[in-house]
Amino acid sequence: MDAFEGLRLVSEDSVTVGAGSFLELLADSDKHIGAEENTAFVIRHEGTETNGGITINLLYGKALFTIDNKLSETSYFEVTTPNATMSVCGTEFRVEYNPETNTTTVEVIEGVV
Repeated sequence: MDAFEGLRLVSEDSVTVGAGSFLELLADSDKHIGAEENTAFVIRHEGTETNGGITINLLYGKALFTIDNKLSETSYFEVTTPNATMSVCGTEFRVEYNPETNTTTVEVIEGVV
């Protein structure tokens, strides 16, 4: 289905951003995902905002992740690619995965990954 403002995703939903498009997604109330064109990922969520976690399985493409508030000790946010896993507590970073070269590139804009 095509995305629209206010669309709610559930755990295990697959997202594909086509050519010439950009996706801005709010996960929980303080986790922002900006997926560039030609990007695909699967989102997994378990628990609650204060006691659970989110995993983004980046299949290909580029995405910017911004975590506004430091996560609690019982929460997590991670991004996985076929050859890497990044876990954060509160930061801003960009991840790119290129399946043709099987490479993952991480750029930390603020904080620690």
